Amino acid sequence: MNPGFGAGRRPRTAVWVAAVHAAEEDESPLGTGFLVDNRRVITCAHVACPPWEKSGALWVAFPKSDHLMDRRVQVLEVIAPETPAERRKQDVAVLVLTECLSDEAAARLRRPTTDALVGEAWWSFGFPGGDVFGNSADGTVGESLAFGRVRLDTESRYLVKPGAHPTRQPGPHPAPAPERPHHTRTKSPPTSRPGPMNE
Repeated sequence: MNPGFGAGRRPRTAVWVAAVHAAEEDESPLGTGFLVDNRRVITCAHVACPPWEKSGALWVAFPKSDHLMDRRVQVLEVIAPETPAERRKQDVAVLVLTECLSDEAAARLRRPTTDALVGEAWWSFGFPGGDVFGNSADGTVGESLAFGRVRLDTESRYLVKPGAHPTRQPGPHPAPAPERPHHTRTKSPPTSRPGPMNE
């Protein structure tokens, strides 16, 4: 069993879960992301790019961290594919924060091939429909698809819905979460640093 994970697919801790917000004080998250080092959060481009391009402002909360849950950190820069067409194939964005956080709160990631993920377990936590309290789902990677995507299968009681985005998978590799129980296409997230480990 991976020492970072509890029984089944759920990690023992998920302090790296991030909620992306359009403003410092709004209640409903736009979507989910995860902290990958002391200044970067990975989320979906379709979550971050439209509000960033409109207002030039985004904020990130860490509602599962005892030390950070009562504050938000402003985003300094959004790095993502430039065109909508590119974002459809690579729905990923990196949010660079205005301040440094503890590296200990970051998820440790690798970038495996999609074939290596087939049969592996995944777990996701997100904020479907802007729900401030969030929810989780889990399952198994069912298939390697085209363009670096995988199909995530699940029998979770609570299915992932819009607003729930890639978080983390038990085992050595990360994998994003599905929107539906079967035949969902998601993009394998990029590498942050070596180590084990939303429409």
